[in-house]
Amino acid sequence: MTLAACAEAAPRPRVGVAVTNPLTRHPLVTACAILSLDDYSDGRAMLGIGSGDSAMRTLGLDPADVQGTHGARRDRLRETVELVRAICAGEAVTLGGKTFQLERPARRIPIYIAATGPKMLELAGEIADGVIIQVGLHRACIEQALGHIRKGATKAGRNADSIEIVHSTFTSVADDRRLAIDRARPLAAWFYAVAPDLLELAGVEIGQRHPDRPVFPDISHPADHEQAMAEARRYVSDEAVEKFCLVGSAEECVRQIRELADRGMHQIFFRHYLTYALPLELIDVAGRAIIPRFR
Repeated sequence: MTLAACAEAAPRPRVGVAVTNPLTRHPLVTACAILSLDDYSDGRAMLGIGSGDSAMRTLGLDPADVQGTHGARRDRLRETVELVRAICAGEAVTLGGKTFQLERPARRIPIYIAATGPKMLELAGEIADGVIIQVGLHRACIEQALGHIRKGATKAGRNADSIEIVHSTFTSVADDRRLAIDRARPLAAWFYAVAPDLLELAGVEIGQRHPDRPVFPDISHPADHEQAMAEARRYVSDEAVEKFCLVGSAEECVRQIRELADRGMHQIFFRHYLTYALPLELIDVAGRAIIPRFR
């Protein structure tokens, strides 16, 4: 519903989710939804999909409880992408012993896979139209991620240059740099918990990986952002925030985005520091002071 409203209000941009997953949404529901959006937006829809780890953690559940090991979840993601593609292409598919077939759409809907770890990045390079990478801003982390994507593309006999690279960027824009860093600190905590190897690759020293006191539902998706900032201050360094989040004034963010473009990023996905509030402040500053600098 939100995407349909966006498509109605803005007739030019592409519209899509970043991201759905195969754990909390059935592939047939996902396929029908994205086809409806594509039809309503006159062919501007794209589908972003991930393994579902973050969604399950936000619900207070362990993804492993639902879909076993990381390898099993990757297999399920691969199967889901193939299934959604087949449904959207108008092919007959069998689910639960029943055969479904939808009307063939006018165009192929691009599917982007969200990835951080090496195996998921390789899978994305193998089967996705685009990859939404979440590996921070440090050069070594980005180069490593691109290397895994190229490895997957090579395995599948694909041209890696044909794959769209979207940089998923935790973002906090403010003229007061200290405020911008502090707001983004709970987001940088995500890397401590999920991808400490990337912190080490970027030269960030890790003292601890999790907050001393639990934050509901987790520190990088907090219901109480003030509490999350207080907990994150205990162990997330300024260095980590600056190397893994887009922080600072609009001018500083423009400079960092140009550097990301030089490193092979095709798109930037701004992720607001607040999870449960509309990112109106970020939309405003991006539209007024950042995006126009790239026209």
